[in-house]
Amino acid sequence: MSKIQSIILPKLGTIQLVIKTKRESRAHSSGNHSNDESLEWFYWNKVWFSEVALAEWFIKNWYPDGLKGKYVLELGCGTGLAGLACAKLGASVTFSEDRKSAV
Repeated sequence: MSKIQSIILPKLGTIQLVIKTKRESRAHSSGNHSNDESLEWFYWNKVWFSEVALAEWFIKNWYPDGLKGKYVLELGCGTGLAGLACAKLGASVTFSEDRKSAV
């Protein structure tokens, strides 16, 4: 079962993220992934300190609407926290992830 994780960012407030469990992700992936290490350790289904730090950097440098009219591409977005922060700062954000089971 997915869980909701709340992250409190300065000036932006609370952002809620839906985090998939390993069981849910495996149920949506196709094929035999018994040798796929990334299915054992999901680096995209947890909030990393670096992701929070990047979101805070955007806030520090672009608050309140310094990204308005800008386009942001978040590659390997994981939980998407940094991109969500950019969206709250006015950017039009495209999220990308190379694993179908991550989204």
